[in-house]
Amino acid sequence: MRVLEIKDCEREESPIYYRRAFNALAVIESARGEDKLKLKFIIETSPLGTKKITINMQEQFDFPVLEINKILKKKIEELDEAGSFPL
Repeated sequence: MRVLEIKDCEREESPIYYRRAFNALAVIESARGEDKLKLKFIIETSPLGTKKITINMQEQFDFPVLEINKILKKKIEELDEAGSFPL
């Protein structure tokens, strides 16, 4: 299982500058083909520069949640480092 892309990413407005919230659609490839999953995730940056990512899935998905969270966090970290998310 792997994340092919995270698309339709929209940033939610927040008064807290170190906390960025997004709504997006993840395209996940699994053994049975491609699935789309709506999700909301938050990237929170600590004063020391470390980032904490929290993911909330907006719909049911019939695969192990821990594995999906792990691969989604990795993909979100990569995209954030590349500057792919809206400011």
